[in-house]
Amino acid sequence: PCNGQNPLRPAQELQTEENIADEWIADEYNDEPSEYNQLENELTTDEAAPIQANNGIEIYPNPNTGIFVVQAKETIAAIRIFDAQGRLIYQHNSPSNQIEINLNQQPSGFYWLQTIHKNISNTHKVILTK
Repeated sequence: PCNGQNPLRPAQELQTEENIADEWIADEYNDEPSEYNQLENELTTDEAAPIQANNGIEIYPNPNTGIFVVQAKETIAAIRIFDAQGRLIYQHNSPSNQIEINLNQQPSGFYWLQTIHKNISNTHKVILTK
């Protein structure tokens, strides 16, 4: 509700795409932790510890070189993996608690791994580095 006040901010206070980009670049070089720097630190870790994903699903190692394991406390009914463009590149439909996946033929990058169990779908990020 407006309560009789103008809900619009003055034009000089509006953020443009250029202002937002400038702030993002400034955060990259800022000594204080930012969301971008924290994400960058998480993605560049050399540790091969399992990543605990949604609903007790572990993906390890992640990042990986193309071969990794998806493990769950409960049976996973299906796994699908999509590339960054949303194309289905891998599908596994045999129910199991532990599945080894080989994506050696795929290039380095981010992939989306979809698990389906108990009619629930979860999506997890997988990182291939070669």
